[in-house]
Amino acid sequence: ITEAPDHRCDAVALGSVPDGGEIATGMSWSNLCATEDSDDPINDMFTADHSVWFTFVAPDSRHVTIQANSDQNRDSGGLDAVDLQLAVFDNETVQCNGDFELTSASYSTDSFNENMELSCLTAGATYYILVNGGPDDRGGVFSLTITDEGYDPVVEQLDVTHCFGDPLIVGGTTITQDGPY
Repeated sequence: ITEAPDHRCDAVALGSVPDGGEIATGMSWSNLCATEDSDDPINDMFTADHSVWFTFVAPDSRHVTIQANSDQNRDSGGLDAVDLQLAVFDNETVQCNGDFELTSASYSTDSFNENMELSCLTAGATYYILVNGGPDDRGGVFSLTITDEGYDPVVEQLDVTHCFGDPLIVGGTTITQDGPY
């Protein structure tokens, strides 16, 4: 079991999510020694007070799921469970101390595990994952799996979903700027 880094500048780089594949850590990480860091970016789901950090690079599909799974308690045959909370941040400056923008956050009281689906990521961009211990069990052992969910198949397209920053083609004209047309 490896203690995950407590500060975002020391985040474990999990690498690129392979197209059609996944990155899986196995039940090998812990946040038992994590401390509250006043530099942690804020999210709207929970207060980070026992957080550790990882990064991943988004696949070409720009669509992933993140599964964070808690180990079981010792009396159930595991090492130490943790009440997991997740937040994912974008950082356009690619500096660990730069401006972090919340992409998504997740915390469910139903289970110690967390699952999150992210769409419209920037292909090839690095994203930061904050893993935090929740109020029911602050520290323990966990695993992360980040899976490329591929492009969403279009069966019947009624409305166009457009990701922010993507060009829009209308009548042969490519629109890349805001404004009246």
